[in-house]
Amino acid sequence: MRDEYGCSSRSLATIDKVDFCKPVPIPLSSLTKKCNPFVSACWHFVEPILEAEVADAIQNSLLLSPEKECENREQHIQRIAWFVVNGWNDCISIDVGVPALGCYVDWPVVDGNHRLAAAIYREDVFITSYCSGDTTTLKQLMLDKNCKRFAAPPGRGL
Repeated sequence: MRDEYGCSSRSLATIDKVDFCKPVPIPLSSLTKKCNPFVSACWHFVEPILEAEVADAIQNSLLLSPEKECENREQHIQRIAWFVVNGWNDCISIDVGVPALGCYVDWPVVDGNHRLAAAIYREDVFITSYCSGDTTTLKQLMLDKNCKRFAAPPGRGL
């Protein structure tokens, strides 16, 4: 029997044994509640990218490989398109902070925003990530598609 994330109940029961030094699958349904490059700008000089822009780049074979730098909005779109078409083998990295110590994170993806956008575009269920931060918050992120532990109380945050 599988849950809404595609996990067996046995795998969810053993979540307390997860080694956060190793990559773990993070449900996109949970992660995108906090960070989604198609909803919020994650690159400091661009507005959110539209899925239609990625579709256009794919259709026109405008793909920018990871070996090249992204210097403008169009190149970010082309990088996402490259990942949609070619996939990737490396994990993203997320840091959820340590809310119990007052360390709140506005955007938990430290590395891998293009891969995250590609996974969202492809409608993947999970994205594999190296994780850091509060283990309770990470476990909630892994289990609860409505995880709200990222959110700072009003007037607080980094």
